[in-house]
Amino acid sequence: MYHIDYLPLLKLNLRICKFVKCQPFEYDEKSGLIVRTRDVDLIRMFKWQSILSLIYTFATFLHVCFGGLNLTGKFQGSLFLVLDILITATRWNYSVDKSPGQIVNSFMNFELEILKGSYQDY
Repeated sequence: MYHIDYLPLLKLNLRICKFVKCQPFEYDEKSGLIVRTRDVDLIRMFKWQSILSLIYTFATFLHVCFGGLNLTGKFQGSLFLVLDILITATRWNYSVDKSPGQIVNSFMNFELEILKGSYQDY
């Protein structure tokens, strides 16, 4: 399932993300795994986008807390503020956390092992 349905879409999305420079991962054709990129320009642009995301989140915080919004607007804004904080926090520690790539790699390896085991039984 992952190799047939998921992997082609993942490769396409990673190519698009590499073009836009918004994801520090790439697909290694030799090993068939998702690895962190070693492209310095891509990492630099990703860091710059992370800083812009942090500035946007801070501006949203200021607007929700100190802006001229009514109570309903503040509740709606606080929902988007929480989403912004979560998205910014998950992007921020890319150099420490390589688990997104490892999770996908482990699913694909698990599927390969299952397929090898099922074909050996026949």
